[in-house]
Amino acid sequence: MMLVLGRSAPEIPGNIDPFVYHRVVQSMSGGLEFYPSLDEVFRAYGMGPVDSVLAVRSPLGFWFLALIGNDNVTWLLMLAAATVAALLLARTLHNPVLAITVILFFESVGQVAWTAPELWASILVVAAVGLALDEQWIPAAVTATIATSVRELAVLVLVGIAVSQRRSGRSVVAPVVGLGVVTAFYLAHWTRASSYLVPVGEGRQADLFGTGSFPSGVLAMMSTWLPGGVVVGVILFAATLAWAHRRDRLALLAPVLALVLAGVLVDRPEWATFVIPLTLALGLDELVDRIGRWCSLHWRGANRSAAARS
Repeated sequence: MMLVLGRSAPEIPGNIDPFVYHRVVQSMSGGLEFYPSLDEVFRAYGMGPVDSVLAVRSPLGFWFLALIGNDNVTWLLMLAAATVAALLLARTLHNPVLAITVILFFESVGQVAWTAPELWASILVVAAVGLALDEQWIPAAVTATIATSVRELAVLVLVGIAVSQRRSGRSVVAPVVGLGVVTAFYLAHWTRASSYLVPVGEGRQADLFGTGSFPSGVLAMMSTWLPGGVVVGVILFAATLAWAHRRDRLALLAPVLALVLAGVLVDRPEWATFVIPLTLALGLDELVDRIGRWCSLHWRGANRSAAARS
């Protein structure tokens, strides 16, 4: 881990969205505001102009990266945030050492996407889930609210917190306030972004709805970036559901895990960053527990057989 921390920020390939996001951050660091920066850079790299506010990313993550203003510091902060998130999740695992997989995942994906809002939001999602599993509901709701302000998909965690608290008879004030905050934030964001839209049909953004497929889109959401591909992804996903069921945490985790179903409608495998870190840690925790119990039962059975023969 120290070797990883000692490295400078990896160079992002020039043919993917995080490279363009990096250019937006550089433009903002040069003094230009977010919205004109995004519009200018998107046009320069063939991703704009856009005709839908859904194609305009939230400014929060970009403001943060521009405020840092240093790639190497940003990289180290990303790794530090991933480590903190993993430690928060580790407190709820029967095998806490498995949380290292979360850090390794973010380090691996970060090699090519450390400027992506999805990556930063998913780190916050892991932290929020860890806090919620530890029943620190208010910090969890605050963290999930920040995550949603970075990338709107993280709202599923706020929904999970609200449903879980409602189901257990606890106050839902914190997640409801969080939902109110992000609603107001995105209304203001979309209002400002609308000034940079072109008429419908003239945008150059990538298609969103109607690009997914079944079952390949769903399977991609479960397995993107995982060694072993779809087989490993499906096993870990099923094990995560079993983990949540055994601990009565399905109400909390089901909304964010259900994001994989979006693969039916959209071809956005990068959204898997919101799911894979959780299935890695929680799914592996479940599998290790089950293997451990099976080995223990098998060992005791073998000992009883040996004792009977003697």
